[in-house]
Amino acid sequence: MFQSKNKTIYEIKAPLSGTVIPLEQIRDNVFSQKILGSGAAVIPSDNLVLSPVDGTIMQISDTGHLYTIETAEGICILIHIGIGTASLPAGSIKSFVMAGQSVRAGNVLAQADLEKIRSYGIDLCTPVVITGDESVHITECTEGSCTGGETVILQYTQV
Repeated sequence: MFQSKNKTIYEIKAPLSGTVIPLEQIRDNVFSQKILGSGAAVIPSDNLVLSPVDGTIMQISDTGHLYTIETAEGICILIHIGIGTASLPAGSIKSFVMAGQSVRAGNVLAQADLEKIRSYGIDLCTPVVITGDESVHITECTEGSCTGGETVILQYTQV
């Protein structure tokens, strides 16, 4: 977070190492049409899923494929590991956090068995979405190579 022209600019870091793409390129209408909110996605090259922001874990799906983190400013960030992962069998994603737990950007949330997930024919593309995004304005969205926990993939201000 930093100041620019009297506005605070907040940052969202890559939750995985890999390649950042715009949400519009995802092969899932819920994400590509931004029904859940605006953001970006990462095509992962590494299996560690990291927190993209400082905040509190609000929700973790039973399969560990979905995490919602609320920042101190009340902004909710959703990380959805893969497309079509809601029905994954146990053991595909191992979670290391619990709902209610505080995390810092770069903390490990989970480890995904990318080869196992890929063997089910699942797209590994991982959306990172600001839900309820009517209260934010995205000022920058990065594309290309990223390092999990380090590369800033989105910048936004609160409206």
